[in-house]
Amino acid sequence: MYKEFFGFHRLPFAINPDEDFFYPDCQRQGLLDAMELAVLEGEGIIKVVGGIGTGKTTLCRLLCQRLPSRVHTALIIDPKIAPEKLCDVLLLEFGQKPQPGQDEHGKRQQLQDYLIHLFKEGQQALLLLDEAQSMLPETYEELLFFSNIETYNHKLLQMIFFGRPELDRMLGKSILRPIGDRITQHMIVPPFSLEDTRHYIQTRLDRAFYGTAQVAFSPQAFMAIHGAAHGSLRRTDVLAHDALVQAFREGVRVVEKKHVHLSRLRKITSLSRFGPMHLSMPDRFPNLGHGVVRIPYPKPSTMVIGILGMSLISGTLPLWLDGGPSSATQEVDQVVVAPMEGLPGPSKVPGTHGDQEAFMNFQGKPTELLVDVY
Repeated sequence: MYKEFFGFHRLPFAINPDEDFFYPDCQRQGLLDAMELAVLEGEGIIKVVGGIGTGKTTLCRLLCQRLPSRVHTALIIDPKIAPEKLCDVLLLEFGQKPQPGQDEHGKRQQLQDYLIHLFKEGQQALLLLDEAQSMLPETYEELLFFSNIETYNHKLLQMIFFGRPELDRMLGKSILRPIGDRITQHMIVPPFSLEDTRHYIQTRLDRAFYGTAQVAFSPQAFMAIHGAAHGSLRRTDVLAHDALVQAFREGVRVVEKKHVHLSRLRKITSLSRFGPMHLSMPDRFPNLGHGVVRIPYPKPSTMVIGILGMSLISGTLPLWLDGGPSSATQEVDQVVVAPMEGLPGPSKVPGTHGDQEAFMNFQGKPTELLVDVY
C-alpha cells in the first residue's frame, strides 16, 4: 500500500511477532541473555512477566532460535489444556508418539523414560509455556508431577512461563504454591519509556528501508504515540502503522501529530444525552476530519419551532389544534423523539468509498464521534 511511496521493502510495523525486528534495548537483550544462561545452567522453572504487547512472544521465539541443538524444546502457545491431555501434548511437542491403548500412567512413564534418555545423552528438555496465566489450576497440578522428575542435582524438564501480571496472582494462590515455590528466576519485561518508543520506531523504520530513509516522525508524533500506547509495543505498532497510512493519503513524508489517530485504541469514554459523545466506530469519513464525524443535534426548543413550521407548511397544523389523531404527528414523533431517547439503528450512509455502515454501529473499529448541540 504505502511501501513504494516511502521506499520500504517490507512493512515496518506488522503486529505479528518478527525476530528480524527485535528491539534489544529497554532490557530486552539482557532478559534474553539471562534466560539462555538459566536454561544452559539447568535451572528449574523461570517466570517471565510483562503486560499485553510488551514482546514476550518475540522473546520466547528468539530464545528457541539461540539455544543449541542439544536443548529439545516443547512450545505450548495455547495453554488451555485439560489435565488429562497434558501428557499427550508434551509427548507430541517433543516428537514422541503416544503408544496406542496406553492409560495415563503409561503415558507418564513414556515421557519420563524420554527425559531420562535425553539426560543420559547429555541433552536437555525445555518446556516453554506462552500465555501461562490462562492455564487451568488443575493442569498446573499435573505439571507439578513433571517438574519433580530430577536427578540429585539436575531437573530433567526445565520450564519457562511467559505470562501477564495475572500470572503472579495466580501462582500466589495456596493451591498453586508448590509450583510457585519452584520458580528460581523471576523476570519482568518493562514497558517502554518515551525515549524507548522514539528509538523503537526509528529502529523499525531503518530496518524496513532500502537505503536512505524517506519518512520521519515529528517529536509531537512520538509523544502522541507513546502517550496512547502506554509502553506497549503492540499498540505502538498499530498507531505507527496507521499514522504512516494517514501521511501516505496526504502525500507527505513527515508524520505529524495530526496523523496519529488515538481513537484507534479508544473505546467508549462517555455517552451524554445532550453533549459531546465519544463512541467506538469505524474511521470511514476522512473527508470530515481525522477520525471525527460531526452530527448536528438540535436543542429541544429548536426542534419545537421546526415541528410547528413544518406542520404549517404541510397543512397539518389545524389537525394539531383540533387535538385529533394524525399519522403525520406520529411520523414526526418517530423522527423527533428517537434521537432523544436512544440512538438510531443501522442504516446506509454514502461515504468516500461507496456505501458505509451507519454512524451508530457500536461494533465497528474505534474512531471518534462528536455530536454537537447548536
